[in-house]
Amino acid sequence: MSREVEFFEVKGYPLMIFRDEGKERIWLAGCPHKRRPLSNSQVSGKVIRCPFHGAEFDLSSGRLVKPPDSKTPCPNDCSLVEVKLVNGEPLFSREPFVPSLPRKE
Repeated sequence: MSREVEFFEVKGYPLMIFRDEGKERIWLAGCPHKRRPLSNSQVSGKVIRCPFHGAEFDLSSGRLVKPPDSKTPCPNDCSLVEVKLVNGEPLFSREPFVPSLPRKE
């Protein structure tokens, strides 16, 4: 089976493309739990694991498959944000965000 995840940026948004057996899905490369970057995440098969709180998402559907290890629950729609590129412009399935690292206190 040929699976691949590639990270890139379009219009200031970090994106990731998941290729699986000739099919492609593009997602915002950010965890919806606390809006952290997914660029340094572990990918195992079709699942990407957020390096911050361990939430896991199915790269085929974008669905949450394992909740985060955190006192803060996921928002109601805790799934990856799907992206379509039309003439180089990103169209998001819902409100996008730019992932950021936690602030040091």
